[in-house]
Amino acid sequence: PQTSTTPKPSATPTRIVATLTTGQERPAPSGARGANGSFVGTVTDGGVLTYRMRVGGLTGKAAAVHIHIGKRGTSGPVVVTLCAKTCVPRTGTATVKKSVVAALRAGTAYVNVHTKKNPAGEIRGQIGTAR
Repeated sequence: PQTSTTPKPSATPTRIVATLTTGQERPAPSGARGANGSFVGTVTDGGVLTYRMRVGGLTGKAAAVHIHIGKRGTSGPVVVTLCAKTCVPRTGTATVKKSVVAALRAGTAYVNVHTKKNPAGEIRGQIGTAR
């Protein structure tokens, strides 16, 4: 008799990256010239997200940092809170749903940083996979 085997999902983490700018944020932020940032991380099939961020030139302290589902140029719902209230995004780990892992790998998620002056978001970067 023939037997069929289902391939196991890859245990190798996928490297993800984003460059955050004011020009990607929707709606456009006010008074945030020169604000920028970077996001690098890995995500596993099991839903473990590990990341490192750098931000600079914001109009004030970061009030929140989120990952949203949304294509480039469109706003979408928050799916992961990386930090809330007054925060300094640096490094962290989060557990995410399989649908979020898929969006991170497909380029249909973005990370953004909110400030008091720009509560809807001051900088944003579309997340993509790194080679």
